[in-house]
Amino acid sequence: MLDPRDRQLLLESLRPPDGYRLDHAIGTSYTLDLVALLTASLAFTLQDWEDREGNPTADPIALLESVRRNAGRITLFCQAGNVRVPPPAQRLVAYLEQCIAEVQAPHPEGIFHPKVWLLRYLRAGEPVRYRFVCLTRNLTFDKSWDSILVLEGELLERKVGIAKNHPLGNFMAALPSMATRALTPERAERVSQMASEVRRVRFEAPSDVDDFKFWPLGVDGSKHWPFIDAAQVRLVVAPFLSAGFLNEVSDGCKKCILISRPDQLAEMSPAVLGRFAETYAMDSAAEDIGEDPEANAVPELAGLHAKLFVTDAGWDAHVLTGSANATGAAFGQNVEFTVELIGKKSRLGVDRFLGEASGKNAGFRRLLQPWSGQSVEVAEETRIRRQLESKLNHAAKLIASTPLSLRCVSESGDRFRLQIEAERALPDLGALAVVCWPSSLKREVAVVPEKQAGVLAAFGPVALDAITGFIAFELTAAEAALTVTHQFAINVPIHGAPADRLDRLLASQLKNQEQFLRLLWLLLQLEISTVDSEEASSLLTQQLAGARRAEETYPIFEELVRSLARSGERVREAGRLIEDLMRTPEGQALIPPALVDLWNVIKLAMNENDAHTVTA
Repeated sequence: MLDPRDRQLLLESLRPPDGYRLDHAIGTSYTLDLVALLTASLAFTLQDWEDREGNPTADPIALLESVRRNAGRITLFCQAGNVRVPPPAQRLVAYLEQCIAEVQAPHPEGIFHPKVWLLRYLRAGEPVRYRFVCLTRNLTFDKSWDSILVLEGELLERKVGIAKNHPLGNFMAALPSMATRALTPERAERVSQMASEVRRVRFEAPSDVDDFKFWPLGVDGSKHWPFIDAAQVRLVVAPFLSAGFLNEVSDGCKKCILISRPDQLAEMSPAVLGRFAETYAMDSAAEDIGEDPEANAVPELAGLHAKLFVTDAGWDAHVLTGSANATGAAFGQNVEFTVELIGKKSRLGVDRFLGEASGKNAGFRRLLQPWSGQSVEVAEETRIRRQLESKLNHAAKLIASTPLSLRCVSESGDRFRLQIEAERALPDLGALAVVCWPSSLKREVAVVPEKQAGVLAAFGPVALDAITGFIAFELTAAEAALTVTHQFAINVPIHGAPADRLDRLLASQLKNQEQFLRLLWLLLQLEISTVDSEEASSLLTQQLAGARRAEETYPIFEELVRSLARSGERVREAGRLIEDLMRTPEGQALIPPALVDLWNVIKLAMNENDAHTVTA
C-alpha cells in the first residue's frame, strides 16, 4: 500500500461510489486555490477530471453544471488569509462564496493546517456511506510527491458510537467554532449532523492494516504526542523540519532515518543530523517512475510534500500520515490531522516502505539520494525574506479576522458601485503597505484602504457579474533592498446585490441555445459517472451540428422523458435549471419555446404522480 508506483489522483478519491451521489462534503485546507475547488466539484459529477499534467480537462459547460449543482453540498474550511486570489475572468467562483469558511487556530501562534475530506453519499434503498480522505497536500494544483489515505464505511443503525471514531467526530464538531464568521444555520446543522453520524460509521481498514487511530492535533489547544516510545527503527519523511522536533522524535530510538528536502537538510546542524543513521533527499530526476508512461496516465511529480512517520516496534509497524510536518509547531500549536495505521512490520514497516533501489522489490528508496551536502547557515537574504514573509502572514491573519463586507449600490443601466466596508478599523500594520480590490476586477484598480471603520474603498460602476464576495488584498514588506509581496482573498458577506444574481450569472455564462442544450444534455445522463465525457461531447456536437429548428433537438427532449420514466431525479435537476433560467430575460432567451412547453407538461405529470404516491 506504500508503493510509490501506486498512484491515485486527488479528485478520483472524491468520486462517489457506483450508484451513489454526493449528499454533502466537508473539506479542510491550509492554502486554498478557488479554481482547484471549482475543479473538485467535477469529481462529484463527471469522470474525466484531469489530464496527465493534473489540469482539468472538462469543458466550461461541464464545469458550470458541476459547480452549480454541488456548491450547496460542499463546506470548505481553510486558514484565514490563505485563499489565493482567483483570476478576474473566472466568474464561476461566485458560486463558491457559500462554500468557504475561513478559520483561525485556537493557539495564537498556530495555523489551521489539516487537509482532510469527510464525504456523505446516498443511494436509494441502501445504507448511507461515508468516506474519509486524509491528505498531505492542500487544495491547489501543486504537483509535489504527496500521500493520501482513503477510508470508507457504512453508517450503522446503532445509538452508541464507535470509540475509535470519537476523535474524528470531535474534530469535525470543532470546525465551526474556529470560523472567523459564523456559518449559516443550514451549514452548521450539516456539519453537526456529519460530526455526529461519523461516530457510528464502521470504516473498513485498508489492506495490510490491522487497526487505525485518528489523531487530530491542536483542536483543544493541548499538545499531543502520537509516537510510541518503544521504537526499534523510525523513519521520518517531511518537507519541513525543526531541530527541536528531530531531537525529540529520535530520542530513545535505536535507529532513525530521515528524508526531506535539500534546503531543509542543509539548515540542520551536524549534531542534529548525526542522530540519524541514514539521511536522504529526493532525487531531482525521480519524477515519473512508471514502467510504462503511456499506461500510467498520471501527473509527473517533482519535490517532496508527503509527511510520513513509520515506526517499527516489535512485530508491528505504526505509520502516521497526514498534514503534520516534522516540526515543533505541527505537534505543539497548529491544528493538524493525522491517522495512525497499525500492521505487521513485514507489510508496513520501514524496510517494506523503503525497499530496494531497483528491481521488483524497489520501493521509495529508488526516488532518493543519500544526503551528502554540508550544513550551512541560513543566508542573510533568506533570513530577511523569511522574517518579512512571517510578518506578512501574520498581517494577513489579522486582516482576515476583521469583520468586512461588500455593499452593492445600484446605479443607472444595471450597473453597481462596490463598497468594501469594515465594522472596525483595520489593524495597524506598521510599515507594511496594503491595497485591496474586488477579485473580479484587475489588480490595476487596487487602492489603499481607509484606516478607520466604515467604507474602506469603493469601485465601479461595474456590471452585475463583477459582484463578488472575494475581496483581494496585497501586502508588501521591504527591508535591506528586499521586497516581498503576499496576495490573498477574503470571503465576505454581500449586501444589496440583486436576489437573482446567480440566476443572471448562470445566463451570462451560456452564450447561446447550443450551450444551454449542451448543459442540459450533461445533466440528464442517468449515470453520468459512467459516461465518457469526450464521447458525450462528441455525441452532443453531432446532434446539434445540423440543428436549424427547435424541433430538431428533440433527441434531448426524448432524454428528458426517458429520465422521468427511470427515476425522475435527473429530470427534476433539469427542471431546476430551466426554472432558474426562466427567472431572468437573459435566461428565457436561451430556452427553445418547445422545451418550455414540454417542461410544463412534464411538471404537471410529476405533480400528479407525486400526489398519487402520497395518496397511496
